[in-house]
Amino acid sequence: MAPNIIEQLELLERRIREIRVKDLEMERMKQAARLLGDYGENCSRCHQLRQQMEQHVHWLSEEANVEDMAVVQVNRNLLKDIVRHLHKSHEVLPENHYTMIYMGVGTALGITFGLTLFDNLGLGIVIGLGLGVGIGSWLDTRAKNRGRTL
Repeated sequence: MAPNIIEQLELLERRIREIRVKDLEMERMKQAARLLGDYGENCSRCHQLRQQMEQHVHWLSEEANVEDMAVVQVNRNLLKDIVRHLHKSHEVLPENHYTMIYMGVGTALGITFGLTLFDNLGLGIVIGLGLGVGIGSWLDTRAKNRGRTL
């Protein structure tokens, strides 16, 4: 695992303002550090990203002005690269991934069935949206229980 990175992130989190903690997505950074630590033993790209994250966190802690939006953007770009790699190589999904997909699918099917079967567009949308959110939430919970969400 990556306790050094996580400890540094927690120290940094206590030091900066709450609004910057949200802007820097500190919770996602900690989750990404844990996942990179888990996958880093078998994946060279995860190992590289973990080293890059260690350097970045050290830079944030020691040198960077976290109040500067350019620093926030650099942090977001690094996090985006990490998330992209974890998604493509290790099938780690963003939070609420399936809910968002199935909500759209359910709404589309609800409109179709609402117009054809129920002859009531509003009822079809509500039923389709409800089914889509239910199925998506179930799949998200299943992925989270398997440790496949970030």
